[in-house]
Amino acid sequence: MREDIKSSITKELNDLKLEITSDNDKILSNFKDKERKKENISNLWIAATQLKLKELGYEVGKVDGIYGKNTAAATKAFQKNNGLTEDGYAGKDTINKMLTEDVKKADTTETLITETDKEQKENKEQENNKKQENNKEQENNKKQENNKKQENNKKQENNKKQENNKKQENNKKQENNKKEKNEEKRLI
Repeated sequence: MREDIKSSITKELNDLKLEITSDNDKILSNFKDKERKKENISNLWIAATQLKLKELGYEVGKVDGIYGKNTAAATKAFQKNNGLTEDGYAGKDTINKMLTEDVKKADTTETLITETDKEQKENKEQENNKKQENNKEQENNKKQENNKKQENNKKQENNKKQENNKKQENNKKQENNKKEKNEEKRLI
């Protein structure tokens, strides 16, 4: 990137009262490809717009030079608060208004739903779903354990009954054998 363009953009960023942070340096370092010069300058202006919106308290998400849903929503909120046409595009009127002294900052009571918020909600939902699945799985495991215990108890009961029946049979046989022996002895 030509030095004069870089210094011009840096001057514009400074005019917007924005600090050039490490994020901005990363953005600037990505704009060296001469073939993509126009696109890169456009991306840098988008990044500058994002930084200004952020400075004014509007949630733009990540300052990345990409005009995505968060930047559009923040621009729309800015336009609404400043009496501009609410189209979500940072055109000439919107940019000019950002640079005036009477610009209105973000209404702190109005919360914009950002992609990060959506991701957090989705993550919470996924966590809740996982918890529910884990709870169901634990319930199923407990039920299976209880069923196994009941089966084992039934088996043990059946085994005891069979043992008792065998003992009773053996006792009867022994009694019968004793009776037979006694009977034999009597006959003799």
